[in-house]
Amino acid sequence: DDVEFGVQFFPNKKANLLSCDVDTSPEVAVKQGTEITIMQAMLEKLPLGMSPVVQVLENVASNPGRLADPGGLGAVVLLSDGGDNCSGAMQPEIVQRMGSAAKSLADRGVKTYVVRYGSEEAKTQAQDEQLRAIVMNAGTANQNPQLPSAPPYTEAKSEAELTAALAAISDKLATCSFTLQNIKADADKDKTNLYLNGEAIAFDATRTKSNGWGWADTARTNVELYGDACTAFKTNRHTSVVVEFGCPPVTLF
Repeated sequence: DDVEFGVQFFPNKKANLLSCDVDTSPEVAVKQGTEITIMQAMLEKLPLGMSPVVQVLENVASNPGRLADPGGLGAVVLLSDGGDNCSGAMQPEIVQRMGSAAKSLADRGVKTYVVRYGSEEAKTQAQDEQLRAIVMNAGTANQNPQLPSAPPYTEAKSEAELTAALAAISDKLATCSFTLQNIKADADKDKTNLYLNGEAIAFDATRTKSNGWGWADTARTNVELYGDACTAFKTNRHTSVVVEFGCPPVTLF
């Protein structure tokens, strides 16, 4: 309920098969309650044409709007079947511009994730270099020490893999940490209990961070949930969290 969605097509929805046109602003602006509007826009007509990836990234970076608002967590998910074929620039410039746009967003706290949706056979080295430049500069690269040559962006070769990829990104963006507000000065933080949807969650006394809850900072104002508690906190549509002071905590050893 706290997530705001927007969508930008590239090329835009008015595009023909040879079009590289990108609108200067998203077709659906980022705001609350846009999910149905976005689905309708996709059902009406998905854009067909070329792949102006450079232009759409630079447009978003130059005007991120709500994505860069203080106090929020902004993210861009770039879904493409490959790299740019519209800028007319040489490969080194394309890579540099993509990386620069992603870094510009990252510097303002906006994460950029890349999902390549298509077959392995259709991928080229140039496309791979471009998509790598985005995630490496965005700080969202998936690094696998055991497979150093594996793409640092997400690849999806089927509808099921695409669904899983988007769910994984959503999970990364959802947080299980929050700050307690208006704590009274005489509150005994050694006697703290946390209730999630009315159920007492055990305190992680050993700091294994595998289940229960714990303090995320030395001042003991930030709370973090782990394991099943974190999953329930992120996936329940309506979640109630209550923190009480004064009673010995239910403890997980």
